[in-house]
Amino acid sequence: MTQDEIQEFIKNGHEQYKKLGYVECPAFRGEKVYFNKHGLRHLVRKEKKIRSIYEQVRRFRLLPSAPFILEKQNQFQSNKIMLAGGKVLYFWVFCKTINSIKIRLIVRQVGKGRKHFFSIMDEVDI
Repeated sequence: MTQDEIQEFIKNGHEQYKKLGYVECPAFRGEKVYFNKHGLRHLVRKEKKIRSIYEQVRRFRLLPSAPFILEKQNQFQSNKIMLAGGKVLYFWVFCKTINSIKIRLIVRQVGKGRKHFFSIMDEVDI
């Protein structure tokens, strides 16, 4: 991919992400998991540092699998609770192999807020 193609791919990834809205997830008894600004930010950044272009492309390539994983999974693989900045953070990890690629997807909830997509990665990250 040329630099222009990469930039166009990432721009299209942003646009597609914004169209996702939410999905109902059977692992949470049909509760909605939202695709909001927090998940989009995490696709592009890790903490306050911008991810490499290579990492952004990898994650945006996996993004079309996210709604499918959340809509079809009846259970999550693991969960974790953390305390950060005086807030309780809940994380749930979903794993699914699609086309021989092991994908890990993370859903997050801040306090009593809505559950939202937080991250997606492939086996190279795991």
